[in-house]
Amino acid sequence: MEKSKIFKDEPKLFPEYIPKRIPHREVEVGKLKSFFHVVLQNPGETSQQVFILGPVGSGKTLVSKKFLQYIDEQYQTGNIRIKTYYTNCRVNKVFSSILNNILASIGHSFPNRGFSVDEIVQYFLSKSLEENVHIISVFDEFDALVTHEGVEPLYIITRMREMAKDRQTFSSIIISKSFSYLDKADQGILSSIQKNIIKLEAYNEIQLNDILFDRIILAFNEGTVENETTELVSKIASRYGDARYAIELLHLAGRIADFRGEDKVRPEHVREAKLQLPPQIRKEEIGYLDEHEKILLLSLSKLLKENLGEKVTLKDLQQEYSMACEEYDKTPLKYTQLWLRIKNLAQRDLISAEVTSKGRRGKTTFISLLNVPADQIYKETKERLENG
Repeated sequence: MEKSKIFKDEPKLFPEYIPKRIPHREVEVGKLKSFFHVVLQNPGETSQQVFILGPVGSGKTLVSKKFLQYIDEQYQTGNIRIKTYYTNCRVNKVFSSILNNILASIGHSFPNRGFSVDEIVQYFLSKSLEENVHIISVFDEFDALVTHEGVEPLYIITRMREMAKDRQTFSSIIISKSFSYLDKADQGILSSIQKNIIKLEAYNEIQLNDILFDRIILAFNEGTVENETTELVSKIASRYGDARYAIELLHLAGRIADFRGEDKVRPEHVREAKLQLPPQIRKEEIGYLDEHEKILLLSLSKLLKENLGEKVTLKDLQQEYSMACEEYDKTPLKYTQLWLRIKNLAQRDLISAEVTSKGRRGKTTFISLLNVPADQIYKETKERLENG
C-alpha cells in the first residue's frame, strides 16, 4: 500500500482517540480530580456524584474519559480496588441493562428472573461489596436515558449512597447538555444536585485553533497543513464551538487532498469538505421532542428556507406555528407554554432565542437555528411528524 503524503498517524483524528494533552480543558479535569479526591484516597468511606454540562463538542466526554484514564493509571493498588466504567445512554437506554453491564465488568450478572428496581440495585451493591471494589461510572448523554425511562434512574443513582451497607461502593459522573431533562423532577432531587457541577462553554476560534494545532502535529506529516487551512477550519467551526466538528472537518479535508495525491491540505480542500460535512443533528434528538416542539422546529426551518435569512421574529414564528398546528390537527399553545418549548429547544442547542431592544417599540425576540441547515431540519422534522 502506497504511503500517504498527508497523514502519518490518521487514527489520531478519530473520535475515540484520547490525546495526552487536552487544550483548554485541563482545568475541568483538575476539578474532577478535586471532587473525587476523598473517594480516591478512601474509596470505602465515601462516594461522589458530579454533573458535567455543556453544548455538543465542548469536551464533556473527553474530560470524563481523561479522568477515568487517570484513575486507571494511578489508583490500581490498595485494599479496595477502584473500577471505572463508561456508558453512553443514547446507545444503551435501559438502566437495568446498564447496571448489568457494569456488574459484568466485575464478573457478575443478574439472575434470570424478574427483579424489582430496588432488588436490582441491592444486588448490584452487594456484589460490588463482595468484590471489594468501588465503581466510578460515567453516564454520558444521560438525558437520553431520562427521555426513555423518566427521572427514576437519577433518583436511584442519587440514593445509592444511602442504600449502601457497610461501605460505599459506587460513584457517578453524569453528562448532559443541560438540566432540561429535570423539568419533571421533584424539589428533593433538584436540591441534591445543586453542587458538584462542571459547566463547559463552547470553544472559541482561538481555542479551536490550539486544539487543531495539537492534532496536526500528531496526525499529519510535517508541513502538509497550511496555516491558512487551520485558520479557516477554526473560523468555520467557531460558529458552533464544536471541537469534534473542527477535527472531522480537518480530517475530511486531509482525505480529499490525500485522495488526489496532493502534498498539502489547502483552504480549498476545507471548503469542499464543508459542503460534504455540514454540522449534523442526531435524528434521535428530534425524536425526543414533543409534538409542539417538533411543529415549532418545522415552522422555523420552513420560514428560514423560504426567506433565506438567518433569523425570524417570534411573532412571525407564532403565526407559522399556528398554521402548522391546524395542518397536524393540534391546538396551538398559549404564549407561556409556547415560550417554555422555545426555551427547551434552546437548551438542547437546536435554536437560539435572542431578545433585542427596538427603541420605542419595545423588545423584539429573534429566533434562529443553531448548527444545522434549515433544509435538513425541515426534512427530518416533517418525517418525524408524519411517520412518528
